[in-house]
Amino acid sequence: MFSASLPPPSCTVLLSAVKNVIDIMNNNVTTVASSADDIEVEQLRIAVLGAPGVGKTAVIEQLVSHEFTDDYRPTTRCRCYRPSFIINEQVYEVTIVDCPPVTYFPATSLYEWTDFRGYGLRSANAYLLIYDVTDDDSFRFVRSMREQILASRGGHPQDVPMFVMGNKQDLLQQQQQLLLQQQQQQSTQQQAMLLSTSFTAEDRRNLPTRREVANIVKKQWKCGYIECSAKCNWHVVRGFQELMKMVHSIDAGHRPASIHDALLCNRCDIL
Repeated sequence: MFSASLPPPSCTVLLSAVKNVIDIMNNNVTTVASSADDIEVEQLRIAVLGAPGVGKTAVIEQLVSHEFTDDYRPTTRCRCYRPSFIINEQVYEVTIVDCPPVTYFPATSLYEWTDFRGYGLRSANAYLLIYDVTDDDSFRFVRSMREQILASRGGHPQDVPMFVMGNKQDLLQQQQQLLLQQQQQQSTQQQAMLLSTSFTAEDRRNLPTRREVANIVKKQWKCGYIECSAKCNWHVVRGFQELMKMVHSIDAGHRPASIHDALLCNRCDIL
């Protein structure tokens, strides 16, 4: 019975095949390395400011580590968090500075060196101003801080990226649910008595006040605005994405016609 078989490959053929494989692997490695070298990484610094107890640390930790605790821990020193963002194929390595309570924004470098050494307030690329949606005083603090930042940094408001974030939105929902439950349990006469006694005028003005705040921030200040809940991880990531879109639009060398233009024209991913 005749059977045909292929002759064994010679050493020269084997060495040539191995050499070709090594050359292909080297070319692929070189291509990947050159592609990595072409990526430009921008360094940014974001200062997070707000009144004590508004949840600045909770918002940041929810973004970075997806963690939340009900225990209140006052911030006594600067803490830095370093996430990365990709916007339209541009990589940003961001340093988010969680600042202790700041009573005022330093107007000069001397004041910063004296009272806020190491905070980097005047050199920050952007500012995240956080307030408590259930506390009107915390928004007054944000309003004052914004005015001081503009007076210190100068320039057009859109040249100093600032984003306002209203935290603790979940507490508003709890208040509204409590009011609805009590209204359903009481008669019509008791409802009127309840609204006039248990809930003050400030409680009844809650929703109009929120609308006024949104109009002030968006229309008058020309800043980005969002309500969020660090506890429920609601709109936390979206808030930082919108802030980074604003920064990217200014960093790209053009000022958007409006904040909405900056938010709609860019894509942002968080690493």
